[in-house]
Amino acid sequence: MSFIYAEKYRSEDIGVESVRILCDTKIIPDEYTSMHFSKVQCDCVTKYGIVKSTICNPQLCVSYAGNNILFAARLFSKLRDMESFENDEVSALALDVHNEAAALHSTDDPNRYDDIEFLITYYHNGNYHIDRVKQGTIERDLPLASIGSKEAFEVFQKERLSLGGIVSKHTRSVFRDVVAGCKDDSVGGRVVEIEYDRSADSFVFHWENAYYTEKPQIIKLGDNIILSTSASDGGYSYEVVHKDIQNVFYVIDQMKPAILYSRQFRVSEKDLQNPNLFGIMLPMLTEQNGNGTVTRYR
Repeated sequence: MSFIYAEKYRSEDIGVESVRILCDTKIIPDEYTSMHFSKVQCDCVTKYGIVKSTICNPQLCVSYAGNNILFAARLFSKLRDMESFENDEVSALALDVHNEAAALHSTDDPNRYDDIEFLITYYHNGNYHIDRVKQGTIERDLPLASIGSKEAFEVFQKERLSLGGIVSKHTRSVFRDVVAGCKDDSVGGRVVEIEYDRSADSFVFHWENAYYTEKPQIIKLGDNIILSTSASDGGYSYEVVHKDIQNVFYVIDQMKPAILYSRQFRVSEKDLQNPNLFGIMLPMLTEQNGNGTVTRYR
């Protein structure tokens, strides 16, 4: 089911309301068997997951979670076929797709709405909007919302509230902790954040540069404290690099190739021609050359 969360909050940097969306990247095979990936793409998805938030246009971000992500591509295809639409119309279209998926199940099935859920986040006339499509309904203009794993959200909220102070200040760190340690096997992988950049008047992938060490270390009296450990010791550093609304790089320093998540580029002709993949942010391995160009790795 994954874990996606969006919230409006007051930015400390500029003192005005802002919005952000966070998602994990893990995806289990049962969620994408209907997508008919090429073998190369399937291997990449299995290892690196997908980014479950797509910036459709500068003022619109569509996020999704569920047991069958084929239906996310169906929504993106509907938007493409319309050619022109208002961002506040997208939630109604998402509800149609959500109900199409549910109609394939018996009305007695308590999980019939679990194939696909949506968060529609958009900027319109100076205001941010978060709409949620879930359980056969649209909830409009929410201050915060999640889709996917209920267990992950419950742990997330409990931890944030326990820390006290302004709850939104703990959002990023607690979200990462939940994705890294949630008992729900459908949640995991990397964390990708999308925010609205007022200077660019667009949703963008949040830039981040961080270092992690995953193995606890015992420090005895007089021991040197080594803050940067090797990959073999569980240490790694990474950078998330926004290129444009269609592409984001996840660069892990201890791994030669970088992971490119893209809705623009595909690894094979089969994937390029596959309508089930339209709008989906899929991974491929890349490397940067000495002249600054980027090529596909392997």
